[in-house]
Amino acid sequence: EVMHSLENARVLMQTLLHDQSDRSQLIEVFGGDCTRIARYRALCESGEQRSLEATRLAGCLASCESVEQVIQSIGLGWRLEAA
Repeated sequence: EVMHSLENARVLMQTLLHDQSDRSQLIEVFGGDCTRIARYRALCESGEQRSLEATRLAGCLASCESVEQVIQSIGLGWRLEAA
């Protein structure tokens, strides 16, 4: 169940990252106090490393990193650090 949730989060992150002309939805979902993106990162980093799961976790972690880069680029890095 956790893996399914992480996969859904990865797909959402990739969808929001794909629209580079409008970051408002990405910031609405993952910005703010940045706790949501911080939780997803923590889940990805703490997951068990089975082969299929490891691939999914790596994809989710890469998406987290991309979202974090956007958050930092718009000046919300301090919130990310606090989360």
